[in-house]
Amino acid sequence: MPQDGTGYDFGVGRTIDLVLRFIYVMIAPMLLAPLAAVLPITGTLVGASIATVVALIGGDRWHAAVDRIPVLGRVLGGMSKLGDFYREHPPKPLVFYIVYPLFLPVILFRQVPRRELTLYRKVNAIALVVIVIGGAWDFFRHWQPELGFGPFFGSMIGGFVIQFFAMFALVMPIVTTVVMLRIRGATKTLFAVLAIIALSAAIGVVAAHSMKDAVQFSTWQRLRYRTREGIGELQRCIAASPTHDMAPCAKQNRVLLALTRGIDAAISTLAGDHNAFDIAQDRAREHIAEFYKPDEAKAFKLYAEDGVVILYVRHRARETIWLGFSPSAHKLLLHAAELPPQARKVLGI
Repeated sequence: MPQDGTGYDFGVGRTIDLVLRFIYVMIAPMLLAPLAAVLPITGTLVGASIATVVALIGGDRWHAAVDRIPVLGRVLGGMSKLGDFYREHPPKPLVFYIVYPLFLPVILFRQVPRRELTLYRKVNAIALVVIVIGGAWDFFRHWQPELGFGPFFGSMIGGFVIQFFAMFALVMPIVTTVVMLRIRGATKTLFAVLAIIALSAAIGVVAAHSMKDAVQFSTWQRLRYRTREGIGELQRCIAASPTHDMAPCAKQNRVLLALTRGIDAAISTLAGDHNAFDIAQDRAREHIAEFYKPDEAKAFKLYAEDGVVILYVRHRARETIWLGFSPSAHKLLLHAAELPPQARKVLGI
């Protein structure tokens, strides 16, 4: 096969695969930090970083570095087997790893692909440890005592599933690219790929830094459960009332009180200075935090146009939690049909 002087064989199939891998490492690392801002993939990022280092420096040097670490040394040392495996069984084309989940039913029944999958269990083990430790801290700090273990456990399982698929889409293509180039002795190409990965990841970090209003997966889950519980209290109060009148129940409902006080604070702030939008939003969040946790309250945004004032939090295109008020009619707005078209567009409803 023709070579580029770096040890890399340039057959047609390998050339196409290499080009695709270059394109992939330009894009995928750029997405990692922004994804981490909204999805629980921290464990996957840690595992991916370790796996990439192992692939880069080789199994022997990795063993020498980690074997002396108590307890963790054995777990981390096992990741060196990836390099040994790929020396015996070269990585498959990039496309295979990108669509890896589609092949899982077949992979589980084939010896070599199944062995490759099990070698990545260390990455998933690291992700699981991060989820468990981070989840325990999150549970006692943010979920208790208002929200039970059931909703939290469901959220944690959802987080692990996300990390599991992130491993397929992000970790395996990057690691196999580094391993493939190292095994083939394509030193110049490997350095070029590493430089692209570093630059792409740096761009992703800058992009993630600008996502100040992004709502984390766990935060959204808590917002949803806490709001549902608050509305449930309102519904139970109305059902227990002899007249089934909403007004008395609304006046003592915790979620409505927090949001309406936030709206009042925003209106009074804007009445004094129409340009004080950020201050109005911050003051509204202070009242929202009377019911919601601080990070949940911070996720709420203020909309004050077209004669309405709305506090809302939107989780991508999936769902929006909101409460509106019409100062001119002195009326709470509870239904999307009551909102002006622009407000419905902003809220995504």
